Amino acid sequence: RKLAQPYCRSRDYDILNSVTTMFMQLSAHPDKILKTVPFLTAGAEGRNGEPTPWSLLRKVGSTTRWTDLIKFYEILQDVQGDYRRIHYDDPKLIAHMLLDGSTGWVLIKNYIMERKKVDMDFLNGLPAVSSFELRRLYLREGPDACAREAKLRRSGAPMLMTQRSARLSSFTMYPEEFSVIKINFQKRPPPRRQVTVRSHYADRQVVTIRGGAEKFVFRNVQVGSGRAYLRLGLSRNAKANFRCRVEVNGVAVDSALGIVGPTTDRYYPWVQFRYGFGADILERTTIVTVQCSGD
Repeated sequence: RKLAQPYCRSRDYDILNSVTTMFMQLSAHPDKILKTVPFLTAGAEGRNGEPTPWSLLRKVGSTTRWTDLIKFYEILQDVQGDYRRIHYDDPKLIAHMLLDGSTGWVLIKNYIMERKKVDMDFLNGLPAVSSFELRRLYLREGPDACAREAKLRRSGAPMLMTQRSARLSSFTMYPEEFSVIKINFQKRPPPRRQVTVRSHYADRQVVTIRGGAEKFVFRNVQVGSGRAYLRLGLSRNAKANFRCRVEVNGVAVDSALGIVGPTTDRYYPWVQFRYGFGADILERTTIVTVQCSGD
């Protein structure tokens, strides 16, 4: 009964922001999810007749209407397919790509309270694109009395906008925006190659780096040709520089190919960097050195 309160669009946005963040985090490891529990319910209300915050339905007079939470399902309508590789170089964003036949889906989440420009680039050899559809879920800011009463961070109304065009090279995301890009290829992009993946873990998993360099040892590494990838998780103040110097057996690999995160709060985010390099620099006992500026 205490949770049932008068309907508040600002609160709907606050829930949508949390839900889209969780969705993108879970989508980073889809092969490790065993079971999920619905976090939005079709309809629930207290004895006072007011909906609970996570309800998809609310009563307006004698009619029943959708709350703004339905926008979570609307923006993801028809999204399906197999995961494909996508690269991005901004730790304040997270992105995934799926391919279903000749239809591609790119999902992007902006984690911060700033606008972020997104530039899109496609690898050579992909089929021509016939059209794009850009779906955008964001907050149109404005006064809302319930936002002050509930002490919400932001006030306004959740907006879901759809744009269709023959070309899309860039767009600017609103603060905390969640975007879905539908890409219609003229034919199905063929798979480029199949790979065999072997994983090795360092001798230490959680280490505090205080301005100096820390070494991590990987033992019994299978060496050979091909490509190797290093994943580094880092948590520090959101305003700090997340770029650290990384060396593998004395060879610098400072160019991050992909980033996943942040996956905790907005003040001390946890970011995962992905570095790629030739497997020929690996040794049976491989030493990775990480040095960051400050703690």
